[in-house]
Amino acid sequence: MTRADGAAGLEPGPVPARPVRAKRASRASLRLWTAVAGAVGFALPFAAFRVAPRPPAPAAAQQVVVLPAGSKLVSSGSGVKVVAASGGAATAGTPVTTTGGSAPPPP
Repeated sequence: MTRADGAAGLEPGPVPARPVRAKRASRASLRLWTAVAGAVGFALPFAAFRVAPRPPAPAAAQQVVVLPAGSKLVSSGSGVKVVAASGGAATAGTPVTTTGGSAPPPP
């Protein structure tokens, strides 16, 4: 190889052209896309909770109401068991304790 053949034996070829840059998006289109992305990001959790399966609801416990003798109960719901006290421990003026504990009831 001689010096006349070119540097290091390579032929001079065409200079590669610069790659064509994509056209930049306008501000209006950027604002539109950010609004769309924000709306999707806001609605996505709601849609995910709506689509997700719900766990089975536990059976409702029965509500027990203890009334002194002669009282009235006004109830609009079902599943309420009314126990009317007849004398003894649940007379008027005597507190009825429903929670457990080791302390004796107040005098």
